[in-house]
Amino acid sequence: GVPIYSIDESRALTAQLMGAVDEHGEPTRGLTEDEQAFISASKVRCIFDYPYFAERFVWIDEEGHGLRPLYPLWESQRFVLETLARLEQQHWQTAYPDGLLINVLKSRQLGVSTLAESLVAHRVLTRPHVRALSGADVEDQAGYLFRMVDRIYQQLPWFLKPERLYFTKNREMTFENQS
Repeated sequence: GVPIYSIDESRALTAQLMGAVDEHGEPTRGLTEDEQAFISASKVRCIFDYPYFAERFVWIDEEGHGLRPLYPLWESQRFVLETLARLEQQHWQTAYPDGLLINVLKSRQLGVSTLAESLVAHRVLTRPHVRALSGADVEDQAGYLFRMVDRIYQQLPWFLKPERLYFTKNREMTFENQS
């Protein structure tokens, strides 16, 4: 029963809503019924629908060329996401009590780290009391992974962005949802 807005509709309404607040997040005008409906639907749908969230609201750095949407996914990213979906379905069907753990032995430049960090961002930004850890064999790489999540957070529209309570560069961030 939650409305689905197309990617184009979502981007247009998001752009429209970005003009409804000033740089401090204070309202500059009242919201229309359509805008309120879009915000409500987006908040609910994004919690339970990662592709919806990622297709419409996740922007990533294109290595020195500015920002671009995460979607469309690369074939390697689709493969990992489909594998996770299949494992999640199997766990649900068998009442397996634990979460998903996959070890991706990969070549570089397949977009798997970016996909993984967008999944982490989705979980910590849309769910309460989630703890996430991104690690790497060298500190600089761990900082790079951390900055991916921070960039996703920074690019979210105001109506989906939980307040950040604590931030240490390349180390830690805590949100109002206690994630």
